[in-house]
Parts: sequence; structure tokens; C-alpha cells
Amino acid sequence: MRGYLVNNQPQKSFVYFLLTMFLFISYSCQKEESNILEADLSANAEISGKDKNAKVDICHKGKVLNISINAVSAHQRHGDAVDLDEDGFFDIENDCGPVDCDDSNFEINPNAEEICGNGMDDNCNGEIDEACNSLPAPIAYYPFNGNANDESGNGNDGNVSGAVLTTDRFGNAYSAYSFNGVDDFIEIPSSAENILSSTDFTVSVWFRSTSESEGVIWEKRSTNSCIPGEGTATGLKQTSMGQENFLEAYANASSNYNLNSRNAVDTGDWFNAVLVREGVFLTLYLNGIVEESVSISPGTDFTTTLNLYIGKAINCSGSNFKGDIDDFTIYSEALSGSQIATLYN
Repeated sequence: MRGYLVNNQPQKSFVYFLLTMFLFISYSCQKEESNILEADLSANAEISGKDKNAKVDICHKGKVLNISINAVSAHQRHGDAVDLDEDGFFDIENDCGPVDCDDSNFEINPNAEEICGNGMDDNCNGEIDEACNSLPAPIAYYPFNGNANDESGNGNDGNVSGAVLTTDRFGNAYSAYSFNGVDDFIEIPSSAENILSSTDFTVSVWFRSTSESEGVIWEKRSTNSCIPGEGTATGLKQTSMGQENFLEAYANASSNYNLNSRNAVDTGDWFNAVLVREGVFLTLYLNGIVEESVSISPGTDFTTTLNLYIGKAINCSGSNFKGDIDDFTIYSEALSGSQIATLYN
């Protein structure tokens, strides 16, 4: 009997060893699970600032399940997608629908509308402010590509008097008009598309001055008078201020409004000038940058009835512009800053 016990002692020791290891592993697993649970609870408490009793949707194997916020981290470890901002879209690739590019903001998701100018990808298509840069169809468009025709489709073609075709800012021949500063101009019949009226509008033009003299780039009036401020008139001119020539936009109705550039424009360079009427504001842009903005009376009516002139003011001596003009365009709405930057760029 003693020999039997001696011979089986190693077996008992091995059994004790296995039992000890089993207990140790069990304890370790329980400890690990406890640590994970504690971490999950801590993480879940911080998710979207939700209450510990809140529930959220997850996408599990192609099905949308509504679960306790306390179980979110466990599901995430198993690859389930989560909709934390409750906009109906999930944070990672899943079988329940498109991915939400910002699951912390319910206003950003694949069904959202792109908001102009906020610097965010609102609709999760990988582009920022893409809708802001697209331009609406113009109601009057004169690219001056070989003629003064209106390419907007509205047929308000211009009549050229003296001005000659020249090279545009891109180096394309016969793609802009040159004005001699004496008696050259283009006359465009008055129409519903260019009267400007009391609603929002945008007028854009490219020009290059070759003189220090004052000169009207474009103008639309309701009277034949050349007296400043008499009758309704809207236009843009190069004007003398000290020893340099700046840009001035003017819109005269019941009150007279003037906006001026901060820099000279008689440098021989091409400039893009844009006048925008948006609600109770008039804004002058030069090369995509706001030069000046003024408030106007609500409902101010800038309607004009006489023809539109490019290169001079109607029947006013000494108002002729010397230089080149291109891409005269009118829009029936107020373009945004990013859209105007697109015009310039």
C-alpha cells in the first residue's frame, strides 16, 4: 500500500497543478471581463452625452436593433454599426444603409442638404460646399466671342458702335471688346432681363483700363439727364480719387448709393467687378473680395427703362471708358461670396 501511494504522488501533484491553473485562469477571465465591463460603462457614459438609460439604434447583421446605451461598446467590438446622433445613418460600413460621415452631428448625413459657406460636408458626398460654387443660369450674358450677342438665350443682342474685338484675359483673340475712350460703346435694348427693379440681382463684368481718365464701364438709366443723382440709374465706372483711379458702383433711386473700391484699377490689369443687391444690402466685389457694402431702404426700386450702355453713360459727354471689357453678365439673384469667387477664379 505504501508503495502504491508513493508511485501515485506525481499524479496527485499534477492534478493539483491543473486545478490551480484552472482556478487562476477563471479568476483572470472574470477580472478581464470585469475590467472590460467597467471600461464599457465608462465609455458609454460619455457617448453623445446620453443618459445611462438611453437607447440607440445599431445595425446588426443587416437588421436595425434598438439597444441600451450601456451595450453599445460591446456591439462595436463585434463590428456592429451605431447611430449615435439618431439621424437614421450609422457610423461605419454596414448592411443597413449609407455611412454617416459625422455620427456626432444629426444635421450631417447622406440625406442632408449641402449648406453653402459653412466649410462642412453636410451631405457626406466627400465634397465641401460644392453647391455653393455652382452658378445659376444668367438672364443676360455677353461673352463677346466674336460679337455682342446675348448668349443667355433671351436674345437681347447688343449693337456695337465703334468698339473693336480684341484679345481677352486668357489670350483668346476676338473674345473681348476694346473701347477708345472717345465715342465707342455697345448699346443693349432695355428688357425685363436688365431693368434690375426691386428684387435681388447680380451684375458681373471683366474690364482692363488703359487710361487714367474717368469712364463708365456700364450704366442703365431711366432718364436722359446727365446730372449726377437725377433719376434712377445703376452703373459702374472708373473714377478719379486723388492721383489714382478707383472703381465706383452707383445705384440711384429714391436715395443715392455709392460704393467704392479700396484699390486703384487703372493699372492695366484685368479686374472682375461684381455688384450684388441682396435684400437691403448692396455689395461691391473686386476680384472676388468685398470692397464695400451699404444698406438700402427696404423695397428700393432700381427699375430703369432706357437702354443699357457698355463703355459709356447715356448721352453724357466725357463718360466714355478707355480699355477692354469682357463677359458682361446679369443674374436674377444675389450670388454668394463663394459663387463670386468662382466667377473670379
